[in-house]
Order: sequence, then structure tokens, then C-alpha cells
Amino acid sequence: MQQVTLEQIKAAQQQVNDLIAAYESKPTLPNIFPVELTAPELLPGETWIATLVADDGKTKYHLTVLDGDNDEADWDTQMRWAKEQGGDLPDRVEQAILFKYAKHLFKGEAYWSNTQYSSLNAWYQDFYYGYQNRVNKSSELRARVVRRLPA
Repeated sequence: MQQVTLEQIKAAQQQVNDLIAAYESKPTLPNIFPVELTAPELLPGETWIATLVADDGKTKYHLTVLDGDNDEADWDTQMRWAKEQGGDLPDRVEQAILFKYAKHLFKGEAYWSNTQYSSLNAWYQDFYYGYQNRVNKSSELRARVVRRLPA
């Protein structure tokens, strides 16, 4: 039988203390929902915008916006670009939230959403006046990438 030393016990205790400290230092968001939310891990330059909760109270995700936007291009090009960046274009609801809480991250121009109106048209958000409208997908508008991270 191997004999346990005091040094081994102290080393094991330090390991446990380090694990406890790491767990307690994990950032959390204020507990305003019936469940605790942990802050998402962000990419460099990425900005957390909001945590969205569906009516059922179960479906939750963090909405983040990546740094930088893409110059004007048609809708299909911007959708592909967003996927290449590791995200998506925001939907119409997300764009309204971005206009309300993160307008300063956008130029005062029109940005594509990922939401189609028809086979020929898609929705966009104007970040100067705040209105949303639809336009032909061949039109050239700016784009900004969002990520939806599990909450």
C-alpha cells in the first residue's frame, strides 16, 4: 500500500481550490429569468447585445454582433458572406433590437436581414431613420453578422 504524504494532500487540496475559484469566477448575467444565464464566450471584437427568451420561457439564446460590416452587395452575396464569417444576418426582430440598443455599431444606412419577403424580395433595416422595408434581393445593401449562442 502506497503511503500518502502531506505534500500530496496539499497539492490535491490546491487543485480543488483552483477548480472552485474557476467556477465562481465564471461571469453570469443578472438572474431576471426563472433560470440562471451564463454569459457567452465572445470572439475578439464581438459585442453581446441581448438574451432573447421565447414565449414558452424555454427557448433562449444570446444575440451577439461581430465586429465590422460588409460593403454594399446583393442579398445572396451578403447571406454567403455572413455564413463565411461564422454567423448569419439578423432577422427582422433582431434588427429592431439592434437599432434600439446598438445603433452606434452601424452606419446610418440600410442593412440586409436574413428574412425573405418573397422569392424576389427581402427585408432590410434602415439604421438612420429606423424603419424596415422590403426591396429586391438584387439591390445592394450593407450587411452585419450576428451569432445566436445557446443561453
